[in-house]
Amino acid sequence: MSYLTGRKIYMVIICLSVLPGCASNKQIDTSGATAIQNKKLLISTGDRPKFIITTPSKGFLASQGLLGFIAVHALSEDLAVTYNIKDPALTISQKLKQRLSTQHKMHVVEKGKYAQYELKVMSTAFGAAHGTLNFSKYSANYGATAELRDLRNNSIIASASCVEHGLKNAEQAPTYDELFANQAKRLKDGLNARAQRCADKIVNTIFGK
Repeated sequence: MSYLTGRKIYMVIICLSVLPGCASNKQIDTSGATAIQNKKLLISTGDRPKFIITTPSKGFLASQGLLGFIAVHALSEDLAVTYNIKDPALTISQKLKQRLSTQHKMHVVEKGKYAQYELKVMSTAFGAAHGTLNFSKYSANYGATAELRDLRNNSIIASASCVEHGLKNAEQAPTYDELFANQAKRLKDGLNARAQRCADKIVNTIFGK
């Protein structure tokens, strides 16, 4: 019987349930950069995905992984509501907005107003998972996609995706209890840090470094 770690199952679920999370990247080209100058831009964020947290006792066996994830899935969403864990997509949209406004002179308009282009940012991964070798340690997981689309012909001008997961420093990683202590401060800090890294990656992917 083969085994998968909680994190690997986590990534499989992301790619199966939200295909944009595994999408290819497209950097804006010269003609696209010229076309968007001084145009009106609508910024939107998709519905956030369900908060998912894996534990060693659930979602561990490959043969029972999906059922385990469904059970953890429901419990995890309750935790997100209880601790008021916010969707970090706004962090990414703000960085892209700043770049589009300053470098390309785009004018952001409110929803319902006329716009030639839409920037849509959507979280695709949102939660935490236990370590691969140390099941008592946890890390935040976050992923997102961004897409700049021409609303006049529904063409994609640029797109990018990012997934940040895995323990950066297993020794300093929190336990489950530490993750949710102080109103889940370490979890929120972890999600924010990963969203910031994703924001930088997505901006660099779309516009180049």
